[in-house]
Amino acid sequence: MAICKQTHIRLMVIWCGFFWCRGLSGNWGVRQQQLDIDRQALGLLPQLKGMELPRVTSELPAGELSTRTRAYTLQQIECICNTQAPNYAFSTRLAHATNVRAHELLTFRPARERPASAHRTWSKQRFLGLQGVRYTVAGKGGLVREVLVPSNLAETLEKRRYVEPAIVKDRGIKYP
Repeated sequence: MAICKQTHIRLMVIWCGFFWCRGLSGNWGVRQQQLDIDRQALGLLPQLKGMELPRVTSELPAGELSTRTRAYTLQQIECICNTQAPNYAFSTRLAHATNVRAHELLTFRPARERPASAHRTWSKQRFLGLQGVRYTVAGKGGLVREVLVPSNLAETLEKRRYVEPAIVKDRGIKYP
Protein backbone atom coordinates (compact mmCIF):
# COMPACT_ATOMS: atom_id res chain seq x y z
CA MET A 1 0.00 0.00 0.00
CA ALA A 2 2.89 2.38 0.76
CA ILE A 3 4.21 2.05 -2.79
CA CYS A 4 0.84 3.02 -4.19
CA LYS A 5 0.64 6.06 -1.89
CA GLN A 6 4.17 7.16 -2.90
CA THR A 7 3.28 6.78 -6.58
CA HIS A 8 0.22 8.99 -6.13
CA ILE A 9 2.27 11.62 -4.29
CA ARG A 10 4.84 11.61 -7.12
CA LEU A 11 2.06 12.07 -9.66
CA MET A 12 0.67 14.99 -7.69
CA VAL A 13 4.12 16.61 -7.56
CA ILE A 14 4.34 16.18 -11.34
CA TRP A 15 0.94 17.88 -11.72
CA CYS A 16 2.13 20.67 -9.42
CA GLY A 17 4.95 21.27 -11.87
CA PHE A 18 2.51 20.99 -14.76
CA PHE A 19 0.25 23.70 -13.32
CA TRP A 20 3.27 25.86 -12.57
CA CYS A 21 4.48 25.48 -16.18
CA ARG A 22 1.09 26.65 -17.43
CA GLY A 23 1.38 29.66 -15.18
CA LEU A 24 -2.18 28.87 -14.01
CA SER A 25 -3.55 30.91 -16.89
CA GLY A 26 -2.47 29.32 -20.17
CA ASN A 27 -4.28 26.37 -21.63
CA TRP A 28 -2.91 23.32 -23.41
CA GLY A 29 -6.11 21.61 -24.49
CA VAL A 30 -7.28 20.32 -21.10
CA ARG A 31 -10.99 19.99 -20.33
CA GLN A 32 -12.49 21.87 -17.38
CA GLN A 33 -13.41 18.61 -15.66
CA GLN A 34 -9.76 17.45 -15.75
CA LEU A 35 -8.54 20.76 -14.38
CA ASP A 36 -11.03 20.52 -11.48
CA ILE A 37 -10.00 16.93 -10.72
CA ASP A 38 -6.32 17.91 -10.73
CA ARG A 39 -6.98 20.84 -8.39
CA GLN A 40 -8.87 18.58 -5.97
CA ALA A 41 -6.09 15.98 -6.07
CA LEU A 42 -3.44 18.62 -5.38
CA GLY A 43 -5.50 19.79 -2.41
CA LEU A 44 -5.01 16.35 -0.82
CA LEU A 45 -1.23 16.75 -0.64
CA PRO A 46 -0.04 17.28 2.92
CA GLN A 47 2.19 20.14 1.74
CA LEU A 48 -0.86 21.97 0.36
CA LYS A 49 -3.33 21.07 3.14
CA GLY A 50 -5.45 24.06 4.07
CA MET A 51 -4.28 26.17 1.12
CA GLU A 52 -6.90 27.64 -1.17
CA LEU A 53 -5.91 26.53 -4.68
CA PRO A 54 -7.14 28.86 -7.41
CA ARG A 55 -9.63 27.47 -9.92
CA VAL A 56 -8.11 27.36 -13.37
CA THR A 57 -10.60 27.89 -16.18
CA SER A 58 -10.22 25.88 -19.34
CA GLU A 59 -10.10 27.83 -22.57
CA LEU A 60 -11.06 24.72 -24.52
CA PRO A 61 -14.58 24.91 -25.98
CA ALA A 62 -16.84 22.01 -24.95
CA GLY A 63 -16.56 19.07 -27.34
CA GLU A 64 -13.37 20.30 -29.02
CA LEU A 65 -11.10 17.75 -27.33
CA SER A 66 -12.38 14.92 -29.52
CA THR A 67 -10.90 16.61 -32.59
CA ARG A 68 -7.51 17.33 -31.00
CA THR A 69 -4.67 15.14 -29.83
CA ARG A 70 -4.44 14.21 -26.17
CA ALA A 71 -0.69 13.67 -26.39
CA TYR A 72 1.58 15.99 -24.45
CA THR A 73 3.62 18.48 -26.44
CA LEU A 74 7.41 18.46 -26.18
CA GLN A 75 7.16 21.71 -24.19
CA GLN A 76 4.81 20.07 -21.68
CA ILE A 77 7.10 17.03 -21.36
CA GLU A 78 10.09 19.27 -20.65
CA CYS A 79 8.13 21.21 -18.01
CA ILE A 80 7.18 17.95 -16.30
CA CYS A 81 10.74 16.58 -16.57
CA ASN A 82 12.14 19.74 -14.99
CA THR A 83 10.19 18.93 -11.81
CA GLN A 84 11.34 15.29 -11.67
CA ALA A 85 14.45 13.54 -10.42
CA PRO A 86 16.83 12.66 -13.31
CA ASN A 87 15.86 8.95 -13.43
CA TYR A 88 12.14 9.75 -13.62
CA ALA A 89 12.77 12.50 -16.16
CA PHE A 90 14.61 10.03 -18.40
CA SER A 91 11.73 7.55 -18.14
CA THR A 92 9.22 10.29 -18.99
CA ARG A 93 11.21 11.36 -22.06
CA LEU A 94 11.64 7.74 -23.18
CA ALA A 95 7.93 6.96 -22.76
CA HIS A 96 6.97 10.08 -24.70
CA ALA A 97 9.43 9.45 -27.54
CA THR A 98 8.47 5.79 -27.97
CA ASN A 99 4.75 5.85 -27.07
CA VAL A 100 5.06 3.09 -24.49
CA ARG A 101 3.01 2.51 -21.36
CA ALA A 102 4.62 2.95 -17.93
CA HIS A 103 4.92 -0.78 -17.29
CA GLU A 104 6.53 -1.31 -20.72
CA LEU A 105 9.48 0.85 -19.62
CA LEU A 106 10.65 -2.13 -17.56
CA THR A 107 10.80 -4.43 -20.60
CA PHE A 108 13.06 -2.64 -23.12
CA ARG A 109 15.43 -4.96 -25.00
CA PRO A 110 17.37 -4.47 -28.24
CA ALA A 111 15.37 -5.89 -31.17
CA ARG A 112 18.22 -8.28 -32.04
CA GLU A 113 17.75 -9.97 -28.62
CA ARG A 114 13.98 -10.43 -28.72
CA PRO A 115 11.85 -10.42 -31.87
CA ALA A 116 8.41 -8.84 -32.09
CA SER A 117 5.38 -11.12 -31.76
CA ALA A 118 4.95 -13.19 -34.91
CA HIS A 119 1.15 -13.57 -34.61
CA ARG A 120 0.69 -9.89 -35.52
CA THR A 121 1.34 -8.36 -38.96
CA TRP A 122 3.62 -5.31 -38.63
CA SER A 123 3.80 -2.60 -41.27
CA LYS A 124 7.19 -2.30 -42.94
CA GLN A 125 6.69 1.48 -43.15
CA ARG A 126 6.03 2.23 -39.46
CA PHE A 127 9.53 3.68 -38.95
CA LEU A 128 9.99 5.04 -42.47
CA GLY A 129 11.97 8.29 -42.42
CA LEU A 130 12.70 8.07 -38.69
CA GLN A 131 16.16 7.83 -37.13
CA GLY A 132 16.95 5.76 -34.06
CA VAL A 133 17.64 2.33 -32.61
CA ARG A 134 15.10 -0.50 -32.66
CA TYR A 135 14.07 -2.05 -29.35
CA THR A 136 11.25 -4.34 -28.34
CA VAL A 137 8.90 -3.96 -25.38
CA ALA A 138 6.51 -6.49 -23.84
CA GLY A 139 3.08 -5.03 -23.31
CA LYS A 140 -0.53 -5.90 -22.67
CA GLY A 141 -1.39 -9.55 -23.11
CA GLY A 142 2.25 -10.46 -23.64
CA LEU A 143 2.42 -8.71 -27.00
CA VAL A 144 6.03 -7.93 -27.92
CA ARG A 145 6.31 -4.97 -30.27
CA GLU A 146 9.13 -3.01 -31.83
CA VAL A 147 9.66 0.63 -30.93
CA LEU A 148 12.15 3.13 -32.31
CA VAL A 149 14.20 4.92 -29.67
CA PRO A 150 15.88 8.19 -30.71
CA SER A 151 19.66 7.78 -30.78
CA ASN A 152 20.37 10.13 -27.86
CA LEU A 153 17.92 8.26 -25.61
CA ALA A 154 19.16 4.87 -26.83
CA GLU A 155 22.70 5.85 -25.84
CA THR A 156 21.56 6.73 -22.31
CA LEU A 157 19.43 3.57 -22.14
CA GLU A 158 22.45 1.41 -23.00
CA LYS A 159 24.58 3.14 -20.36
CA ARG A 160 21.97 2.25 -17.73
CA ARG A 161 21.51 -1.32 -18.91
CA TYR A 162 22.21 -4.20 -16.54
CA VAL A 163 24.62 -6.94 -17.63
CA GLU A 164 21.97 -9.54 -16.77
CA PRO A 165 18.21 -8.88 -17.05
CA ALA A 166 16.66 -8.14 -13.66
CA ILE A 167 13.19 -9.15 -12.56
CA VAL A 168 11.33 -6.12 -11.26
CA LYS A 169 8.11 -6.37 -9.29
CA ASP A 170 5.82 -3.38 -9.76
CA ARG A 171 2.32 -3.27 -8.27
CA GLY A 172 2.39 -7.03 -7.71
CA ILE A 173 3.41 -7.90 -11.29
CA LYS A 174 6.83 -9.31 -12.21
CA TYR A 175 8.54 -7.84 -15.28
CA PRO A 176 11.59 -9.60 -16.75
